[in-house]
Amino acid sequence: MKIACDTNIFISAFYFGGSPKIILERAVEGIDTLYIAKEILEEIFDVMSRPKFKTDIIYIEHFINFIQEIANNIRIKGNLNTISRDVDDNKILECALAAKVDYLITGDKDLLILNNFKNIKIISSEQYLKLFK
Repeated sequence: MKIACDTNIFISAFYFGGSPKIILERAVEGIDTLYIAKEILEEIFDVMSRPKFKTDIIYIEHFINFIQEIANNIRIKGNLNTISRDVDDNKILECALAAKVDYLITGDKDLLILNNFKNIKIISSEQYLKLFK
């Protein structure tokens, strides 16, 4: 499947494991094709750099490099009109749309409430994994 993941999936995979980590493992194994945009990578870096996470910059850089290795980079224009209740989510939606993914995987309620966006299914990591068990 072609997938895009919200920032929270990457953050959860790094710090907590669980189903978000399995999603990334599926991309590593070539089961799924993951798409990412530079703007999402920047957001991941910004979030992981917050003092509450206490993460050394070297680990953040390694994780960003890892994501770049397993994902296909998509260029977005940043001109998507507000769809989500959170304007910051538009870059996630635009990446998914530009890549023509089948699924957008997120833990964000502002995105999950949409269910679908232009034929892209928006679901949680747990829901996604249940589809393939």
